[in-house]
Amino acid sequence: MTLRDKRAETEPDATGQQELSLAQQRAIELLLLGYRDAEVAAAVGVTRQTVCNWRNHNEAFQAELIRRRLELWEAAKEELRGLVEKAIKVFREALSSEDQKLRLGAAVHVLKCVGLYGHKSLDPEAEAAFWFPKAKYKPEVNPEEWDLSDILFGEGEDDTETEESPKS
Repeated sequence: MTLRDKRAETEPDATGQQELSLAQQRAIELLLLGYRDAEVAAAVGVTRQTVCNWRNHNEAFQAELIRRRLELWEAAKEELRGLVEKAIKVFREALSSEDQKLRLGAAVHVLKCVGLYGHKSLDPEAEAAFWFPKAKYKPEVNPEEWDLSDILFGEGEDDTETEESPKS
């Protein structure tokens, strides 16, 4: 480690907590902007290995980098949430379009968003319980043989005792 790298290290404050140096604070800013370690190192005046050590071994640096990434992620999610209403309006318009390809594309995207298109579950029992909470999952029954009214309306077999209604 060079002398300039040593000066860029964190120093404990009065409470014993490590305080980030100015070089480390700037390095975090650059990493958040997508710069690589070598570019960050050149910009803050340390070696690439020092930046790598900060990212991999310095708990204060790691914690601040994670905190800042989460902060950015939350801001991005809030911005996207603000666009949901507009996106739904666009899908609604596309689904009503005269252009069949546009309608089909919009329909596929809507189905993908709700997990009904191209979705492959690793746990079929959990998947069935999520989508059809009233139905009993029977792995021995082929999905093509399901009675959809039982699945959708929960009128299938049940373990609980009920009065049998007269069949007309």
